[in-house]
Amino acid sequence: MKKAISMILAAFLLLALFAGCGGGASPEKEILGDWTIGETGFTYLSFKNDGTYILGFEELEYKVNKDKSLYMLYSSTIGERTYQWNPEGGKDGWYVSGDSLILEGVTYTRKK
Repeated sequence: MKKAISMILAAFLLLALFAGCGGGASPEKEILGDWTIGETGFTYLSFKNDGTYILGFEELEYKVNKDKSLYMLYSSTIGERTYQWNPEGGKDGWYVSGDSLILEGVTYTRKK
């Protein structure tokens, strides 16, 4: 009987350990999709799985690095920027929280 209880407890501990390792979706996956500003419904940013994003009518490149920093190529005239993952916000930071993308202090809403 003690052996059965020990086995059950060990199974629960392993289950709890593996459940804690998930940590939710990665920033690479959280950023995917269409993002709007305000109530307009107009898609302002659209991040695709192939490393490209659409800003207005232009398709450009982006990359989420291992340190969660976000590299974005804007255009040949504007250049490129790298934003640090920063749940506190800030003008040089970015993060995703649920259906909100905060980039340079601007909040975008995921288009449903």
